[in-house]
Amino acid sequence: MEVLFTRNGASNMDGALVRFESEESFDDFTLKSTAWDSNAGGLSYRAEGTGDIGIVESPEVSVVNGFDQLVLAWNAKTPVGSFLTLYAQALVNGFWTKWYDMGVWNCGGCPQHRTSRTDQSDDKGNVNCDILKLSSMASAFRIKVHLESADGKRYPVLKFLSANVIDSKAWIVDMPPHKQAWGLELAVPELCQISVEGGDGWCSPTSTAMVLGYWADKLNRPDMKIGVIEAAQGVHDEAWGGTGNWTFNTAFAGEFEGMRAYVTRFAGIAQIEKWVEKGVPVIVSLHYSRLKNVVTEHESGHLMVIRGFTPYGDPIFNDPWARVENGEKLRKIFPRQDLEAAWLGPKGSWGTVYIIHPEGFNWR
Repeated sequence: MEVLFTRNGASNMDGALVRFESEESFDDFTLKSTAWDSNAGGLSYRAEGTGDIGIVESPEVSVVNGFDQLVLAWNAKTPVGSFLTLYAQALVNGFWTKWYDMGVWNCGGCPQHRTSRTDQSDDKGNVNCDILKLSSMASAFRIKVHLESADGKRYPVLKFLSANVIDSKAWIVDMPPHKQAWGLELAVPELCQISVEGGDGWCSPTSTAMVLGYWADKLNRPDMKIGVIEAAQGVHDEAWGGTGNWTFNTAFAGEFEGMRAYVTRFAGIAQIEKWVEKGVPVIVSLHYSRLKNVVTEHESGHLMVIRGFTPYGDPIFNDPWARVENGEKLRKIFPRQDLEAAWLGPKGSWGTVYIIHPEGFNWR
């Protein structure tokens, strides 16, 4: 399998992303004690007398122009007692790295804690919470998922798997704006992270809850109308000690029936504009001080929801950090150039976004 992943040509809506979400898309995978379950809409464990773990392993995916960072994302159903363990490896200078452990996921956190993995650094690379960062450029990758059970009875169902790759040194892209989104604003519910005790660091789950609330209203799905505390509890990363793990936030959103959620990285605001035009709010990871055009020694990472654009192309946000008791609003507008400075490239998050929408949505 070969995929053209190049930041200099990343003008589509999904950025440098490869995704697997149908029975046909997993045809080239190696499956052990695993098969596609049409009723469940994903890959599930099938006992074959060869072990009590289901294994899903991708073929080699070649990357034209190479990459040095990789982010996985997945959607699954993980009943209590079941969990996923995810791995990735890269082809560097003709040799495969080890399998890096990208973390353990389940929705309930019981009995196996959901957690990223620490202390994996070697001369080839390292896993920084949710990102595989390589020391040299790689030309291909493979990904692997274990479907596991704590009691040998309840197993997860893997519905979706994706990988985003970038060359972190080639992030500058000349991308014209998508002006069809200018003047559009989506009715995203407002939630404030600091309205609850302990919420100071909960910008990510609060943003995730806001977008789930948007879809709850659109789809008449009251089950997705969740609060800040519930979202934070659902994404907490044991090793990270917090709720900012990108992939855990989208995995949590993807546990809701009929929903698709994943992390990817964009090369420009035009890609956000295309999603907003389609009625999809976009969560962005950025440096808050740069967005506010404030010079500070300690630049703080922050996640916010882009709900639309002004008639002049400036982004409209739901900012989960707002002193509402002082009259500050969650709905905020910042200059377009400040979003670019805070979000793109090494001074931002290399354009990291969460995309959350219903399954079957026309995302192309």
